[in-house]
Amino acid sequence: MAYANRLVSIEVVNHEIERLKKAVGVNPRYVEVVEALVFRKEMIEMNVQCGMLTLPQYLDGLREAIAADKIRYKDKGDKVAGTHFVIMTKELKEAEENL
Repeated sequence: MAYANRLVSIEVVNHEIERLKKAVGVNPRYVEVVEALVFRKEMIEMNVQCGMLTLPQYLDGLREAIAADKIRYKDKGDKVAGTHFVIMTKELKEAEENL
């Protein structure tokens, strides 16, 4: 699923899984989205564990996604992108502080 594949942040993926799990009762089509998000999370984790995705690469991906979501939020008023921007900015700051 394109939406899940677009997400690069574990924290954002976790947020979206929890958010959409709540919506499944209202709209069963979200089951497939949640499954795609769980798969995306597993792929990111596996790539890190196998060394295919290093911490610097992960952080670069976060920076790019932060910039893209900031534009989506400011230019299009996309509130989900705004939430993702906040989550990833916090994640990046914490990671950089621990380097």
